[in-house]
Amino acid sequence: MTLLVRDIFKNRTLSLIVNEEEKITEIIKHYAEKSSLSGIFVVDKEQKLKGVIIRYDLLQWAKFKIGADIGSDVIAVDEINRYAYSSTAKDIMHKYSAEAYVKPEDSLDLALDIMLNEDTLAIPVIDEEKKIIGDLTFLEVLDLIIQKQDKQS
Repeated sequence: MTLLVRDIFKNRTLSLIVNEEEKITEIIKHYAEKSSLSGIFVVDKEQKLKGVIIRYDLLQWAKFKIGADIGSDVIAVDEINRYAYSSTAKDIMHKYSAEAYVKPEDSLDLALDIMLNEDTLAIPVIDEEKKIIGDLTFLEVLDLIIQKQDKQS
């Protein structure tokens, strides 16, 4: 039996949802106020998912803003420019993350693949209009695995 997102999805959001035009500094303020947030999801004016901001993006942005040496990090020039000159959510959201989502009918296997590929512990769950209806967290998946293990014991 294949487990689906809807089998554990709780129809709530533990992540920060921001407009694509929101300033990075404001996003960081919100994130700092509630550090228990699972992720940061970027939406447009119609509340449709545009992408995801992951911790790596915020860390790289901060590194450039304080003038830290990138040292031996191998990073492309366009990435350096992206972090150095970003000012809004759409500027800094993770590359190609517009497709980093699941729908309730998707498999948990797909959800875990997306989490691995995007290096994130939470992904948005969207409806047919690509509007966020909640999020799926890695902790929810782990909890399900533990519950199944306990039942088998």
